[in-house]
Amino acid sequence: MKTLLILTAVVLIALEAPAVALAADASSGIPDACQLNWVRDHRDGPGTVASGYPVLDSPAGVRWAADSPGPGTWEIQIGDAYDTPTTGAGMLGCYGFPTSAGLLNWSAYSSFSMKFTNHDPVNGFSVQLIINTGATGIGETDNLYSTALTPVAPGGAVTISLPLSGVENLDHVSNVSFKLAGDTDRIDVTAEPELPPVPTESTTWGLIKSRYGE
Repeated sequence: MKTLLILTAVVLIALEAPAVALAADASSGIPDACQLNWVRDHRDGPGTVASGYPVLDSPAGVRWAADSPGPGTWEIQIGDAYDTPTTGAGMLGCYGFPTSAGLLNWSAYSSFSMKFTNHDPVNGFSVQLIINTGATGIGETDNLYSTALTPVAPGGAVTISLPLSGVENLDHVSNVSFKLAGDTDRIDVTAEPELPPVPTESTTWGLIKSRYGE
């Protein structure tokens, strides 16, 4: 039986205001060179990563192009999970985090934020942040936490923040990823782990927790 718990997440519209340092955001431990090795999670979404991507963007971030499997709305999840059976993922060793039981230890962090920039001047898409926690090999429950799907306007950018307060087994993070959703032939986006900008304009969304194995 899966149980759901709705908490609070904040989505901040990317502005020109300078970023402020929020204490202990996990984005500080994810360099672009590490995100460059993230892969499509075959278990969630039929979209595919376009040939030649991802690439490092300038001045920062990683640029992804994801292609539609056909007509209609589609999704793709991209990230790093301990059990993703693809070379280049599986809890990479290039993060700036301690590890525990072969997983990432985020117990010192209070949030996880990423900035998404849409390079398409005509079409928008939606995006959400996702993490899993729990070392199932030692009897812990597999917990999934995510923000709601957040729109990114054509040519626009948003910074999404997933609060980690109340997250169970934060010392055993087994998946770090983002999901893209749209109805266009291609989603062209730069993903950049980043501290949220000054919150002069914001929208409140739900942080959704799914708990498996109960």
